Amino acid sequence: MHQVMSFSLYLNAIHCFYTDRQVDFDMLEAFSPEEIECIAPMEHERWVREHQSMGWSHGDFYEQVPVPRGVCEKEYRSALREQARCHKMAMDGELTKEKILRHYRDFLPEEEKEKDYQLFNCMLRLIRRFDGLRIYRFAKDSSRV
Repeated sequence: MHQVMSFSLYLNAIHCFYTDRQVDFDMLEAFSPEEIECIAPMEHERWVREHQSMGWSHGDFYEQVPVPRGVCEKEYRSALREQARCHKMAMDGELTKEKILRHYRDFLPEEEKEKDYQLFNCMLRLIRRFDGLRIYRFAKDSSRV
């Protein structure tokens, strides 16, 4: 839910907006790699802060626990993680924007960053399909504004 609520902030950061009307601006078909590089760290910050506010802490013990025979490993580890409110990507302590950005840039594995990248283009497709909303880029030429 907070992810969706933050979407307009992300769009604003990359000079885009959404509306359900046709307007005289360039419509966004997909986020560019540069736009993703701008908004993915913002999504990571939102995720870290949300998890900390819900009492989550840093840890990965759930990856070390033996999985009982006949149990789906992914589901078992996910349930352990949820019950303990512990995640290897969570951060402890007092969080600043700089600490979270450093965590994203220096410690987040590429496969975790990829989750943020995929999220945005998926949201773009869903918004167009179900809501009839369109996302536009603000004009670079100020005479069009």
